[in-house]
Amino acid sequence: KVCLLFEHPLEKNLFLEPPLSLLDKPFLLDKIVCILPLTSAIETSDNLAVGWKKQVELEVELAINLSKKIDASRFIFYTDLVKKNLSPTQYFLSQLEQKILLDPGIELTLQTTQALAARLAVVILSPQQETKIIEGKHGLSKVYVQKIREVCDRYHQIRLPIRQAMSRVIKHPILELVMCPMIETTTESSDEISRAIARFIGFSATESQEEAKRTLTRPLHKAKLYKTWNQIKRVSQVIVLTSNDSVSGQKTSVSGQKMVEKTFKSEIDESKTINTLFSSLRQYQKQDHLNQMTKKTRLGFRKLKHRKFLFLGGMGISVTALGLLVLICFFMINVTKIQTRFLDYLNSRSLPITAQEKKIAQLKKNSASISGRLGFINQLFPIAIFSQAQQISEATGFLLSLTEQAAQFQSTTNLLYQEVMGQAESSSFLTLEKANQEVEQVFRTISLLQAELKNYSVDKLNPTDRQLVEQYQQYLADQEKSLSQYQQLSSLFPLLLGQDQRQVYAIVLQNNHELRPTGGFIQAVAFLTFNQGKLINVQVEDVYGLDQKLKGIKEPPADLKQLLGEKRWFLRDSNWSPDFPESAEQIRWFIDKSLGVSVDGVIGINIRVLEEMLGVLEQLNIEEHNEVLTKKNLDERMEFHSEVQLIDTAQNRDYAELILFKLIDALKILPQEKIVPLLSSLVKMANHKELLVAVFDSNIQSSFYSLGWSGALIQPECPAVFGETNCVVDMIAQVEANIGVNKANYYLERQIDDSILLLPEQVIHKRIISFKNKAQTNAWPKGPYKAYTRFYLPQNAQVKSIKINDHELGLEQMIKNQELNRQVVGVLTETAVKAETKLQLEYSLPYQQQTPFTYVFFDQKQPGARNSSPRVFLQHAPDLSPTLIAPQAEVQGDVIVFNPSKDTGHMFVGVTVE
Repeated sequence: KVCLLFEHPLEKNLFLEPPLSLLDKPFLLDKIVCILPLTSAIETSDNLAVGWKKQVELEVELAINLSKKIDASRFIFYTDLVKKNLSPTQYFLSQLEQKILLDPGIELTLQTTQALAARLAVVILSPQQETKIIEGKHGLSKVYVQKIREVCDRYHQIRLPIRQAMSRVIKHPILELVMCPMIETTTESSDEISRAIARFIGFSATESQEEAKRTLTRPLHKAKLYKTWNQIKRVSQVIVLTSNDSVSGQKTSVSGQKMVEKTFKSEIDESKTINTLFSSLRQYQKQDHLNQMTKKTRLGFRKLKHRKFLFLGGMGISVTALGLLVLICFFMINVTKIQTRFLDYLNSRSLPITAQEKKIAQLKKNSASISGRLGFINQLFPIAIFSQAQQISEATGFLLSLTEQAAQFQSTTNLLYQEVMGQAESSSFLTLEKANQEVEQVFRTISLLQAELKNYSVDKLNPTDRQLVEQYQQYLADQEKSLSQYQQLSSLFPLLLGQDQRQVYAIVLQNNHELRPTGGFIQAVAFLTFNQGKLINVQVEDVYGLDQKLKGIKEPPADLKQLLGEKRWFLRDSNWSPDFPESAEQIRWFIDKSLGVSVDGVIGINIRVLEEMLGVLEQLNIEEHNEVLTKKNLDERMEFHSEVQLIDTAQNRDYAELILFKLIDALKILPQEKIVPLLSSLVKMANHKELLVAVFDSNIQSSFYSLGWSGALIQPECPAVFGETNCVVDMIAQVEANIGVNKANYYLERQIDDSILLLPEQVIHKRIISFKNKAQTNAWPKGPYKAYTRFYLPQNAQVKSIKINDHELGLEQMIKNQELNRQVVGVLTETAVKAETKLQLEYSLPYQQQTPFTYVFFDQKQPGARNSSPRVFLQHAPDLSPTLIAPQAEVQGDVIVFNPSKDTGHMFVGVTVE
């Protein structure tokens, strides 16, 4: 293998360096491994993060350049390397001169060079069949920054303040180049990583350290030594024996007697001297014995005192250990309670709000009892069980914060809605600013909670609890997406609500029981006027009444004129184009010519949208017909009241017009607890391509287009996840129009199967649609389903055949043209009641296969076309192997089977083979 290791600082001209000339040698391409940096991408307004963002941009540029030469499966990425001159480390320490640490407030995957090298040694030598990412353990930046501060405090006696920035992690653009990479994780703890970062910190000695240094280096002074000598008194007895000899010539008797007396006296003196000598010796021995006894006694007392100390110390340790054991047991019980309360809350999210509030109160009570002390216990005993307990505690803290912040944001949203609807007199624009600030807090807390739950181990949970956690994680992801959409549109709300001038919008109700290109036959139109952030006027009109007021004649499209026999074009048929912005322009023209009103935008809704709104309202009273409408009976009531004759009397308003009028009235006085659910249901319908928005200000409309709410006919490109090299983009927009003047679509079911064969020089695409009419009678509004079906195909598509019930049609039975940069083929079908019709389209796309290559198929959903079950069967040559499949699919030999969700929007599938 040839390993190319890229590390920062990267340069823009790095791709021109000599080592990369190896990529021009085809025989080496399957042996080269590129090791590339992958720094966490962030979104922030902090000017100090400019270097961080530039670092990410250079990484993306390098990866894109390399991907043009070598397959992404040969890449090994490493994340968030701890180096002084690289972010995030550089960002942490960028304000050290001001004695400040920076915290971006996000989740990171930091790792040291040593840990990365150890992991690379294993990964490089393993077979390279897919992209790999080596990352550190997931951890919050605030944890690392706090531990860095602790190290500085301990070793430098400097307490650094921490400044937190408002940031969030975004998806790294590089990840769009790879699909489902294999993740390798290093095993370093947050303490090890924090110490590694702290080594980059250097401070001058503090004043106390300087004083200690001066004391140690001061010259020594001579000390005066005094010796005190103890005088030892020794008693010495000197025995002097004197012997005086007498002179001869004295008297013998006298001298003899004196001699005896002198001798006797001398003997007595000698005896006394001996006694005195031995007496002194005995005194000395006795004193010596007493001294030895004293020493032994003192030694015994010392040993006794030492044993007593050991005994008391042992008792203290035992009592302390027992206390700690009790404390640990207490904490474990409380941690178990917190986890139980946490799961109880997740389980209560489907219950009424009062039940949820009760669970939150219980969770808050249990969390408050140990949240402050659990961090200390985890530091004292850094074992897995306490670490996981702290994760639960921190996740609980974020959850509690999220519930409070979400409740505040919901309250502000309720007020904003009431201000717009005229229920509150305060300024909606001031409330909007407050809502924008609150949504940022909610967004940040959701990100932090997601990070904690991502690290939370669910392996030991039972399947039910594990499912609760996973469902809540998906809920958080959905909420994050909704908040992101809100942030994208929030800056447009003042313009949409008439801050500068009045804005008039036409709400077009399309009955998809009689399907038409943009959602259904137009039956009613409501006009909403906004000024200075408030709804000031509502007007609802029946479509036939508007058509009667039409001044002037407009020629209908050729196929509409041919199929419906209409000599004039009316508002009710103005949505003939499947591109909603184009149809909206036609609707705008007809409204202007009928009422003399210039609308600023058109919003298309159908019966599915009404159903979702009624699901929130629960019921809608129609006093004129003594009815109560609900989500469950709306379809049936619409069928019941369908009429062929034009109703133009004031006493009998059109049923669709009446529903739209009653619905808007109910929305103006909507209770607070239903405001957020209503808005959520509308966003859901927009995401499912049932609610369409066209605004005639191009700057505003671009935002709705980017959200996918515009209803425009899309010109798809190869997704970034697959790359642009050798990419074949196939697309179909199937557009049906009910021309039978009935409501047969209410009884219709359809199965759509796409069979795709990848050959060396072409793609053969076969679509089979099975229409099943479940109506039991021809009595109106039931009846046969007469449909004009148009297929919007790529311009280079070559139509091979169209069959109806296995009967191939001739060219004269097709309608072909070019429209909206697509090749269009239209056919007529009729499905009788209690019958089934099979329509088959087969076409090919020419291309020159160069492996590896990518095939992607985009199927654009038609609004209002309910009860459709799509499937895609993609077959490749036996000598090819798929290296990337998106979304998840089932592989059956050479066939890849996609089963996308029903009625949830457009479908995009793809595969890369080599």
